Amino acid sequence: MKKRLYSWHRWLGVLPCAAIFLWCVSGFTHPLMNWTQPRPKVRVLPAQSLASDNFDNTLAEVLKRNNIADIKSLNVVSFNNRTYYQIKTDEVSPPLYLDTQTAEPLADGDRVYAVHVARGYLQDSQAKVIDVEYLQDFNDDYREINRLLPVYQITFDRADGMRAYIETTGAKLSTLVNNTKYRLNWFFGFFHNWNFLGTTDSVRWSFIVGFALLTFIAAASGILVYGFFWNSFSKTADSASARGWLRKYHRRIGIFVAATMLTFSFSGGFHALVKLRNNNADEKTRFVVAQFAPAELSFPLSKALAAPEGQKDAVGVSLVRFQNAACYRITRADKKVEYVNASTGERLNDSAENQYTRQLANSFSGLREEQIASMTLVTKFDDEYGFAYKRLPVVNVQYE
Repeated sequence: MKKRLYSWHRWLGVLPCAAIFLWCVSGFTHPLMNWTQPRPKVRVLPAQSLASDNFDNTLAEVLKRNNIADIKSLNVVSFNNRTYYQIKTDEVSPPLYLDTQTAEPLADGDRVYAVHVARGYLQDSQAKVIDVEYLQDFNDDYREINRLLPVYQITFDRADGMRAYIETTGAKLSTLVNNTKYRLNWFFGFFHNWNFLGTTDSVRWSFIVGFALLTFIAAASGILVYGFFWNSFSKTADSASARGWLRKYHRRIGIFVAATMLTFSFSGGFHALVKLRNNNADEKTRFVVAQFAPAELSFPLSKALAAPEGQKDAVGVSLVRFQNAACYRITRADKKVEYVNASTGERLNDSAENQYTRQLANSFSGLREEQIASMTLVTKFDDEYGFAYKRLPVVNVQYE
């Protein structure tokens, strides 16, 4: 029995070698990817004041003139010396851009705005755009870790082959990829995610879970054979081959490495198992689903944007459904947020932002208002809310 267990350990050590080699090589690649990651010239685009005299028509009138029955979301954006209503009429199509003064639609507006945003982050107004692609799903070049969808992949005619990935409804830069990053991404995907097994995620993650399990068993059997029960197995091992300096140090180093491999294989296998079970559903962004009729949007935005005495100019506007009413959510230059009823013009009290956050949390979690224990503003990444989540600032809503 001892001889058989010793033999099993030797073969179990051989089988996972290919997987361990691939993962070790990809491990060396990971810091290289961080060191060579292209950085934007600016991290935050400068906010532009929204002048109230740029809104000659009410939003309801603009929608009526463009035969739009209802909308899903609204933002107001300014670029190329014009101001536009950025409107989504469904959850799939790119937003429409309607001039706030003339009510005329901007041809291919979302693409034009995406290029404008990309140039802003890169501070590059000269490079020619050679390709713009609208991505609604993750792929081998734009992985799930980037979180944001849909995005535009904008490729510039530059020596470094720069590609910018832009999410337009928030003017967000998801990531930048140049030729170096592209090659490292391919290398990492091949060796770490085993992309050579094909595009079927269930197949890849099943293989990874299997090899992680073999690695765990090999490490555990190594600790048993060479650690706890060495006195019982030493004669069996010596009979297998001559005892020498290589076998002597193999035992000492092997025990140390095996302890590390236990945690390595368990955490890697668990990660792959989660991927296999969830099929990356947890990686995709969840959005608020709302619908607004023109009749709810009759209050002039020009009046809603007018800064009350002592307040800063408006730099951002969106449309939210709060307490069953359509409201303009207006962000001021000093980061203060106010809510104005889009039908009556009533300005809500200062607690509206807090209440809307609670409303969102309850909607996403399915829990109740009275179960909220605390709310904390998160302004930097930490152990619980890591950098992979991309967005800051956010609010941590803690339930009982």
